[in-house]
Amino acid sequence: MSGFVKIDANQLMEENRRTVAKLQMLADSRVIFTDLNAQELPVEQLYQLADMGHKRLQYGRYEEAVMIFQSLTMIMPLNTYFQTALGATFQRMKKVDQAIAAYNTSIKLRPSANALVNRAECFLQKGKRAEAEQDLIQALELPPEQQGRHGQRAAMLYETLHSHAA
Repeated sequence: MSGFVKIDANQLMEENRRTVAKLQMLADSRVIFTDLNAQELPVEQLYQLADMGHKRLQYGRYEEAVMIFQSLTMIMPLNTYFQTALGATFQRMKKVDQAIAAYNTSIKLRPSANALVNRAECFLQKGKRAEAEQDLIQALELPPEQQGRHGQRAAMLYETLHSHAA
């Protein structure tokens, strides 16, 4: 007997169908995270769920997006992408303190230009110019390949801060 494992295609398709159904129920706010067994959810499907969260965010369905991203951060608490997405959702909802908390978690795990610039915007909304400036400087000090379009946002916001200070 060779070292190959026999896979039952029908069983695999049924398991995939059940997992997709669970993700859809979570995305539609019909279940909460504790109703799901996180071990059953492959990473690829978690990112599909994140895509559903982003679509909810785009269409102004903020509470649903929060539920999705909070669930994802419970499943994978060390994932900076999910933490930053949760912060962005709170920021869009004008829940600045909650957004800052999510960005803080993301930045502690691994600073990213996206989380730093978004947190800087939140700090500015709270009148915390010095903290905002620190975040913008930190974002601009990241290697260019880690900045992406967020590096451009950081540079523009930093210039704006300094042009208003003069």
